[in-house]
Amino acid sequence: MALHWCACGWTFFFQDFCFTCQRPHKVLLDEQNRPHAENESAIEFLDGFSVFAKNGMLAFDGSEYKIFT
Repeated sequence: MALHWCACGWTFFFQDFCFTCQRPHKVLLDEQNRPHAENESAIEFLDGFSVFAKNGMLAFDGSEYKIFT
């Protein structure tokens, strides 16, 4: 069972639905384990989708940062 869990992607659960996606191939974190990168994306998926973050503040287009909780 543990081996199966390691092979799974991320699953997001909501009240009426859930979805699963592949795990990102790059995740950069700061010393407090928050998404963080200065001049590059902090989270990147194989299909090219990227998330920019500084000190846990997210920006999906690299411009406006929002609080990540």
